[in-house]
Amino acid sequence: MNILVVLKKLEELEIAMSKTYQWIAQLFPQERQVCDFFNNMAVDEYAHYEYVRYQSRMVRRAPKDYGEVNVDIADIERTLAEVARFRASNPTVKDAIRFALHIETEVTERLATTLMAQSNKEFAAFLNQLAGPMQQDHYKALITFAKSYGR
Repeated sequence: MNILVVLKKLEELEIAMSKTYQWIAQLFPQERQVCDFFNNMAVDEYAHYEYVRYQSRMVRRAPKDYGEVNVDIADIERTLAEVARFRASNPTVKDAIRFALHIETEVTERLATTLMAQSNKEFAAFLNQLAGPMQQDHYKALITFAKSYGR
């Protein structure tokens, strides 16, 4: 599959997650800790969106340097549908934390780098150095928040 098709779908997913985290923050205005945490997550997801857009720009500049990727785009579609279902629910804070942990361990944080590794190994190594710490920090922050919230 063409890497640009997949990256475009990932952009859609990252924006959906950013908006979802903003939505969660707005659901719990009385809980400052929850609002602040999910607003920060929304900002992080927007940064992930920008990261994927950067990858797309690099591919567009030199398309011959990037090969096809072996990705089932249906996985990304399923994740988008899962996000939509969650947005249609009436979650508790614990539901929101569980959802975020689930999604963060799914396709959203690892797929973009994996795609680049399939397509252009040298550029993937550069991106791993750039984004690897961001991805790890994001997951660790969720775990820490989940433990500290504990209600």
